[in-house]
Amino acid sequence: MIGVDAAQLRWPRRPFKVVANPPYDLTIGLVRQLLSSHVNLVSADLVLQRRMVLQIIRAPPGRKSSYDDRVALDRGLVVPRHAFRPMPRVDSAVLQVRRR
Repeated sequence: MIGVDAAQLRWPRRPFKVVANPPYDLTIGLVRQLLSSHVNLVSADLVLQRRMVLQIIRAPPGRKSSYDDRVALDRGLVVPRHAFRPMPRVDSAVLQVRRR
């Protein structure tokens, strides 16, 4: 486990996986970094705001066509707001990212 500001994180050079529940305000920047062609991401399971997961699946941050060949983006389980303490105002879902 690594506890660090995601904006300052140096991604490993070797292939790696991510399982995280990042702060919702970091969603777009984090997904953009993980989908970058120079990052050796194998897979990621991210608990994010449900609305954002659906938006990312429809149109990932940046140019959608640049990701189509390299990654599969899917919605995993929905995590209802009452599963968290304190309870947020929104439901969450798992964004599943898999390199092809």
